[in-house]
Amino acid sequence: MPATRRTIGIILIPFFPARVFGAALVRSAIWPGAALGAQMTQVAGRTDPVRRVILTAVITAAAWGVVSVPLLAQGTNGKIEGRVRDQTGTPIASAQVFVVNTTFSTITDADGFYFINNVPVGTIDLQASFIGYRPARIEGIKILSGQTLTQDVTLEATPFEVEEITVIAAVNPLVPRDEVTTKQRVDGDYAQQLPIDRVSQVLALQPGVVASADGGTLYIRGGRADEAVLYIDGVPAQSGSRNAIQFQGSSGRSNFGFNPNVNTVSTVGFAEASITTGAAAAEFGNSQAGVIAVQTRSGGSSWTGSLSYETNDFGSASYGLNRITGSLSGPIFNNLTFFLGGDLEGQQARQEGKGVIDYPISVQAGRDTVLVVPDSPGDPLSDTSTVEIQKWAIYLGNCDHFAASSNPDIASNYGFECQGVRAPATTRSGMRLNANVNWSYGTGSRLRLSAVFNQDQRRNIGSPSNPIQAVGQTGSNAIYTLNWTQNLTRSAERALALEVGLSYQEDRFIRSALTRASERESYAPFGGFLLDQLDYVFDRDQFPVDRQLVANIRDDSLNSRQSPYRLEDELGYATISRYRTNPYGLLSLWTESGGPAGTHRVNDENRWVARSTLDWQADRFNRIKLGGEFTRYDIHSFNGSMFVPNGRAYIEKPVRWSGFFQNRLDLGDVVVEGGLRYDYYRSGAERTFLLDLTQGSPTINQYVFLPKSTDYRGTAPVGEGPADCSATGCPLTVFRTDQSHDYLSPHIQVAFPVTRTTNFRLSYAHQVQVPDFGLIYDFRGTDLDFGRTIVFEFGMRHSFSADAVLDISAYNKDNLSNTSERIFTLFDPAANNLPISQLLITNADFGNVKGIDLRYDRRFGNLFNGTLAYTFEDAKST
Repeated sequence: MPATRRTIGIILIPFFPARVFGAALVRSAIWPGAALGAQMTQVAGRTDPVRRVILTAVITAAAWGVVSVPLLAQGTNGKIEGRVRDQTGTPIASAQVFVVNTTFSTITDADGFYFINNVPVGTIDLQASFIGYRPARIEGIKILSGQTLTQDVTLEATPFEVEEITVIAAVNPLVPRDEVTTKQRVDGDYAQQLPIDRVSQVLALQPGVVASADGGTLYIRGGRADEAVLYIDGVPAQSGSRNAIQFQGSSGRSNFGFNPNVNTVSTVGFAEASITTGAAAAEFGNSQAGVIAVQTRSGGSSWTGSLSYETNDFGSASYGLNRITGSLSGPIFNNLTFFLGGDLEGQQARQEGKGVIDYPISVQAGRDTVLVVPDSPGDPLSDTSTVEIQKWAIYLGNCDHFAASSNPDIASNYGFECQGVRAPATTRSGMRLNANVNWSYGTGSRLRLSAVFNQDQRRNIGSPSNPIQAVGQTGSNAIYTLNWTQNLTRSAERALALEVGLSYQEDRFIRSALTRASERESYAPFGGFLLDQLDYVFDRDQFPVDRQLVANIRDDSLNSRQSPYRLEDELGYATISRYRTNPYGLLSLWTESGGPAGTHRVNDENRWVARSTLDWQADRFNRIKLGGEFTRYDIHSFNGSMFVPNGRAYIEKPVRWSGFFQNRLDLGDVVVEGGLRYDYYRSGAERTFLLDLTQGSPTINQYVFLPKSTDYRGTAPVGEGPADCSATGCPLTVFRTDQSHDYLSPHIQVAFPVTRTTNFRLSYAHQVQVPDFGLIYDFRGTDLDFGRTIVFEFGMRHSFSADAVLDISAYNKDNLSNTSERIFTLFDPAANNLPISQLLITNADFGNVKGIDLRYDRRFGNLFNGTLAYTFEDAKST
């Protein structure tokens, strides 16, 4: 459906670090709802062109050029190179160059040239030395992921052994010569000085990027919510059921799961986060819109730590937000370091919207009286029942409205204090933790073991007169990754290294009815913190998602387990609303007993991910990468009503893998990177096909697709059906497995400096993405192919002075074969080819996006930086 969106976001940040406020930081007053910018969105359909204008102004107190810079590629390491000369400019051969306090080292060639590949992101000190010269140390060099930084060193000749001299590093260039695609970056140290609690809040301020209402999803250059791929510590961290956007017209969502996103990592736990909005290199794939990469923080050679507490848990206008953030890192021994950090967040109540205080919500405040009510009114011999009538005190609302009541209990709100805008029993709580150990050895080889954990829990009000109706949800992600970088060979001009990443990842999600004990414990926890996981009446042990459940639902077996309840015994679970004992005196909506009712949703996914790259610096000019990725999924999913046998369940183990080859030719005045990428996936999904035996039908004796449960069983008469089975009797219903899919995509990127202050870039790529497995396994799903986007971008970056730089890029994106929902007319062979209108998910959505991104950075002295970002997009879709 057509949509028009205009977004304006403005942020003003003072010079002093936000963390200085400590516990006095009041988010509801300074930064409402922890949102970094104010957004105004208008949506009006989708088939017409989309025109979106985004204007973002940022005034910060960061170091110049730290916020974000378009860079070469997406990765976890960078490269440093340069020349070592004497004071006359003569190259010094065989000089030793090394990164201080690490094992990274090299020597210069006959021309004084040196390079060091795969240097971890962060700030380093570089030292150069040679016999007969005073050693020189360059301090504070910033290594950025995927970027080649040029740092020349001048040595001073001396006949005596003297102490080293120290040279402060020059600021990173405002116009990098090797900038081949548009990429925005956020440094972890910089982010900690901002009043934010989510990484996405900074990335959303970049041109071409828009955040969802909750900030957890980023839309890149007109792409859908799930079209970006996330890398954490160099390996993809993306669920198979991506939970994109809800089906409305031509877009799709699997509607399951709690999936990793850029906010999975705490703001205190990341060293660098970046977002590539231009065409990606062949090394990175399974994305149509962009690449988001997060590199978690590692320990250093000295001990560091931090601890902060933030709250707005006072006043009737707050939702009771509390946040604790901390970290600790340092050396263990020799070259072994560690890092541990994260945050714990609690919120006493969900945000209900503007003016909610004028619509009070009440809670039970004790028994008022007991009534005896006949079970059969009008029958003098009827049995009777006792009904307790509760007192109802205002929880959400303004008690002053009733303070003048002549009834002292009502005037005092039965002794309860009104909670302002806070709704009862709507606690939200989350935690993000990450830890790692890092060991360097040899000449830059290293092992790194990291763990990232993210959990979100929340609960809803339910029925105030029937606490068993309380519903909660728990979602969590766990990512365990082993990174190994082994330098195989190296010389002054050549190097060969192997990079391997192995990762095991878990996504867990459940939404269901809470146990009575868990309901009481989570009603109003201290600070809004839910440290223990919520307990559910129908947990994974009480209602397992297994293959028997899948078969029961697929075959619609009579009296089989298809929901948490035994559906044949309705009296055992039916909800009752008879006496209108709720605070509003209504007969419906608020039950008094029975249940719990509603939906039960479980989505569990395990992933085994392997990634390997052979990195060969063939000579000074060519750097070749050859590698691939492999991901195996194990998905268990159920979503359905507790009372009705209409659930959807599946257990599947799809596979995805890819291979790539790319070469980066760096001639100094021009940088060309080209490559090929091969992607493959196999879902293993099965489809229902029915044998058409209807006389006169154009598909007689053929199997036709019909996605429905049916009792069309048995075999056809001998002689009817396809030739391969007609002699023995063809089955009336068969299940066929989807075919595998693959795609070969080209990628090319070019950068060429016109002057020292101006650089041009262009990039072109076919970017493909495996469809959301939740859509493939949906009952409306079909054998979906890759979603494909052809991207072309042209950009320019110009520095007007040391304090001002402009970056502008224009792009065109052709979206091919995206998923969409359409109505098709199918024919049911089990009912004499009766026509059926059926919603199916197919690759039938095509579109185009054209746009311009503009970014202007300006430094105002040493106190403030200003950034003005503007995006214009014109998007069309079928």
